[in-house]
Amino acid sequence: MKKILLPLCMLALFVSCTNDNEPGTGNAPVPIQVGGSIGMEATVTKAAINPDDANPAEFQAGIAGWESNAAADYSQAPVWNTSFPLKAYKTAQSDYKVSTGQYYNQDEAVTTYMKAWHPAGTLSGTTVTFTNDNGTEDAMLAGIVSGNKTNEGTVHQLNFKHMTTQIKFEAKVDANLPSGTSFNVTSLQLVKDDNKGVTLNVPTGFDLSKAPDADGAVEFTPKDAIAMSPNATVSSTTTATSISGEFLIKPCKKIAVKAVASEVTYDAVVVGAPAGGFVAGTAYTVTLTFSGAQILVTATVDEWTNATTNPGDVTII
Repeated sequence: MKKILLPLCMLALFVSCTNDNEPGTGNAPVPIQVGGSIGMEATVTKAAINPDDANPAEFQAGIAGWESNAAADYSQAPVWNTSFPLKAYKTAQSDYKVSTGQYYNQDEAVTTYMKAWHPAGTLSGTTVTFTNDNGTEDAMLAGIVSGNKTNEGTVHQLNFKHMTTQIKFEAKVDANLPSGTSFNVTSLQLVKDDNKGVTLNVPTGFDLSKAPDADGAVEFTPKDAIAMSPNATVSSTTTATSISGEFLIKPCKKIAVKAVASEVTYDAVVVGAPAGGFVAGTAYTVTLTFSGAQILVTATVDEWTNATTNPGDVTII
């Protein structure tokens, strides 16, 4: 499996000028600003976010700051937090800035340590929570950056990373069916199956007391099922039709897929992951091949991370 980690939205973080010649030496507050895009207000995106320098996706991020003249104590609530609109770029955009409305401490001996995340959600203490009923939220965390009032003009880069596995779908018709056969796909689900060891968890928060790459930094909630309602007509026997929408779930070893097409409900089928499991930052495309009362299922891997490992075909009956 070929893996490409997608750094999302390299964000410029810097301070404005004071009235003095030396950066950060005056008495005026030094605002904290972040980079993103110019003059456009972003919306909260309930979908997988893909970085693109030419046409970046919009998303809403949260950021919090801890102040200390030594190492930051992330077990304590941050001094401040806010949210702001951003766009997802692959590379840093040095000519763009957005004010957070926050300022560095006036004491240059005090450093502000910052963590950023998406979705912005609601912060209480060191815990961020957000609603995620059907596994549509692209949970991301950025690495820690820091600075103080002397860092005027310094660019601090925030590198967001996907913390979930993305499950996408496409479908085609079995070549053995009569020419012209088509199916209308109206429901796709991922389901939990305790008997077959299939778990299903979606992100619902962050624990900011933990390092961004530590276990438990993302908080997950178990689900019995999550669903989408496409309206996709599938008729080709050779080229799979992409189905709009995706699920964003906790990395796992296997998933169970359930479908409704042309008013027929198909039993859930278990799809095993490639070696190493369904991993964070990777998008897997499940190909459904409709064949009468059965669906043949194949899982491959797509953008965010690109890979071609095929875990094999299984049949939904």
